[in-house]
Amino acid sequence: MITVAVRWYLRYALSYRDVEELLAERGIEADHVTVYRWVQRFTPLFVDAARPLRHAAGDRWFVDETWENVVGVTGFEPAASSSRTKRATKLRHTPVVLSRV
Repeated sequence: MITVAVRWYLRYALSYRDVEELLAERGIEADHVTVYRWVQRFTPLFVDAARPLRHAAGDRWFVDETWENVVGVTGFEPAASSSRTKRATKLRHTPVVLSRV
């Protein structure tokens, strides 16, 4: 429950007394000073655990669609572009939706 209390405090910007009330609603008695001590003790562990999950700069892909005209039929095909290489790559195994123009 300590982990949940610290996560509530960090994620939802609650006060220590708010976290104390939430714990009391769930049948756990904890003073707001105790919640403060938990936050001081366990926040660095949360930060260290979350660090490897962050994206590196230029590590993101964006999905868009490109319109193509094939033998008089216009359609779109999803494509992904990398923020690092600035190149578009057509996504494989995706159906092309065609419509007559």
